[in-house]
Amino acid sequence: MTDAQMADFGAAAQYLRKSEKERLEAQTRPFD
Repeated sequence: MTDAQMADFGAAAQYLRKSEKERLEAQTRPFD
């Protein structure tokens, strides 16, 4: 989910946002 999309959640975004490490792993994880 992009930062722009996270902004749509407003105050709840901080609870939904993954850590930078998790986001990086999700982006680099190969598809099965």
